[in-house]
Amino acid sequence: MNEIDLLKAELRNFLDASGKLTKMPVKRKKKLAFLVYIAPHFQAGVPYTEKQINEVINQWHTYGDPVTIRRELVEHGILSRDKAGHEYRRTEDLPDLTTLLERYQ
Repeated sequence: MNEIDLLKAELRNFLDASGKLTKMPVKRKKKLAFLVYIAPHFQAGVPYTEKQINEVINQWHTYGDPVTIRRELVEHGILSRDKAGHEYRRTEDLPDLTTLLERYQ
């Protein structure tokens, strides 16, 4: 089983049939699993505007809250944001779920 399949299994109660998140999980492990699941949909080294980030996020959830997901991606180091908040970039090396979980132990 590849990593995406493992993440989908972890998120099975939160994804619809098309693989979109239907609600943000409360438990840290599942929340981080979703962030790892969505992260590859951003290209490393490419500058994104907030609007572009939201467009990608909106393709992967159904409940209309890209702000929370964007904030979580930045908070957990998957995306970086410039000080003015105008430009976002995905980190070159994406963390896996185990790595993110280890930060909280």
